[in-house]
Amino acid sequence: MPIITIEGPDKCGKSTLFAGLRDIWIGPTFVDPPPYGKSRMSIAAQLAERDLELWETFYEPTKLYVANRHVIVSDAVYSNVYDRPTLRYSWIRKHLFVVYIEVSCEELRHRCHTCSEDVQSPEQYAIVKEYYKLVLKDFPHIVVGSTHTPMMVKELLNGR
Repeated sequence: MPIITIEGPDKCGKSTLFAGLRDIWIGPTFVDPPPYGKSRMSIAAQLAERDLELWETFYEPTKLYVANRHVIVSDAVYSNVYDRPTLRYSWIRKHLFVVYIEVSCEELRHRCHTCSEDVQSPEQYAIVKEYYKLVLKDFPHIVVGSTHTPMMVKELLNGR
């Protein structure tokens, strides 16, 4: 079974979609994101490696997982944005299916001004989005917008 990972820049709606799917979808194991945040950015590479080790240790191929970000996808993007080493290759990447939430840079900047806990600056949204475009070429994925409801996304996933 795959690991469905919800991806996109900060403030695109990942947590909202994740929570909505958790409310309506019985069956998958829902995996919350690790608590990175500004205070942990200096050790982000070590945290990413630890997160990957946990996935490799506890992944069960008979289960369906839905993750609010997955370290393999997010690290491929953000290691480039923040110029840090990328994770090693892992066999678990072949199990990933990405749901990417597409939101305009203008909307992301607007959302950014309403939150004080941002890790990335509003100026970085275009860069992050470009790296996601590159990274998504390596994974099976669908692109949804912020207007897609959790039920719509669930139906898209069930239909693939």
